[in-house]
Amino acid sequence: MSLLVLAGITVLVPDDGLKKDYVTIGDSARAVDGTFTETITGRKRTWQVTTSLMDSTAIDTLVTAITAAPTVTASGTGIGGSSATVWVRNISETPGPTAIYTARLTFTLEEA
Repeated sequence: MSLLVLAGITVLVPDDGLKKDYVTIGDSARAVDGTFTETITGRKRTWQVTTSLMDSTAIDTLVTAITAAPTVTASGTGIGGSSATVWVRNISETPGPTAIYTARLTFTLEEA
């Protein structure tokens, strides 16, 4: 299990439930003569997160916390032990197998 803390709430994430990627920031262009130029000004980290099964109260609490402000603070072993200000995007809910653990949340964290 990886630990992820979002807006002060600890979220359990299975080891295969966190996928890290990078978004390149910059510009690219092709000149009339075919020359390709690219200017990379930076990279931002993104994480695709799928939580462990959660009950409905935990889901409601987490969704409320991560949608209350445009950005939230994320930290924990799930993102490499560092702390980052992130946008939370594309929140969706997948039903779980039992009445007690009702669903998993899937969302994307994008470094601000």
